[in-house]
Amino acid sequence: MANKDISLMAHLMRRAGFGAPYDELETRAANGYEATVEELLLRTHKMSIVILALLLLAGCASYSGLSASNRDRLMQLSQA
Repeated sequence: MANKDISLMAHLMRRAGFGAPYDELETRAANGYEATVEELLLRTHKMSIVILALLLLAGCASYSGLSASNRDRLMQLSQA
């Protein structure tokens, strides 16, 4: 594994706000930059959905501001 790939992955993970131990950087570098970016974006999207669902359950947000597709998705998640 090239040091350049590890350095690039370390930079990406720091910029994403996570950082990572060296063994994870090696794994992510082997998986590729694009795959890592996609995984981070998917993780962020899933966290956003969970946070919104928790806010809805706590009464801190309302369904009225959500699009129909987002309401449907939250309903599916709550039934899973």
